[in-house]
Amino acid sequence: MQASVERCFEVPFAAERVWRAFAETRERSQWEADPFEIDARPGGRVHWALPGMECEGEVLEVVPGRLLRHREGSGPHSATEVCVRLEPTQAGTRITITHRNLGEGDEGALAAQSTAAGWELAIADLHVWLERGVAARRFVRRWNDPGFVGRETAAGLEVVRVEAGGFAATAGLQAGDLLLAVGGGPVTTHRELWTLLKEHGPGEKLEVEYLRGRERLAGVATLGPR
Repeated sequence: MQASVERCFEVPFAAERVWRAFAETRERSQWEADPFEIDARPGGRVHWALPGMECEGEVLEVVPGRLLRHREGSGPHSATEVCVRLEPTQAGTRITITHRNLGEGDEGALAAQSTAAGWELAIADLHVWLERGVAARRFVRRWNDPGFVGRETAAGLEVVRVEAGGFAATAGLQAGDLLLAVGGGPVTTHRELWTLLKEHGPGEKLEVEYLRGRERLAGVATLGPR
């Protein structure tokens, strides 16, 4: 079964205003990817770029002011679909974002976790853009490659897979380790890890603290670019 992510939130703005934030290239480039190009009609092109990744896609379905659905045919999760639904409320507009076809099994579950964390960052920047008219650019800020895939658990961020020769491998991390801190900053979630990795640049040496079973370990490695 394909994994998916759904996020729902409400903003104190009319659906017409919120629609522009999703359906117009200039607007969407202020809070999501930079740039984010979209031709909001069936068959229209979608193209976005983030540090270290790029995507081409196609608009599948449009109900002006209500629904916008597109396929991402390339990029980090090829052939996924993103559906945005807008519903007027007494307080403004309810926005429901559904990101489908993220993969099956464990890989799909891992992709869903990181995708959910990414959408939470993007949605926060959307709030800033709608409420203050300022491009916060927090979501698009480059972060460096940690060299591992992690899973969020009740105890924190657990290492699932380590890339040979990467930052995590050099620091001594192995699958099953529980990450505690990077560069002196505590880590329990993907978002906390990304924040720390955005604060340091390629070439910086950082200490990594982690648990392996009941043993507390530490290593040092040099960050590479994403």
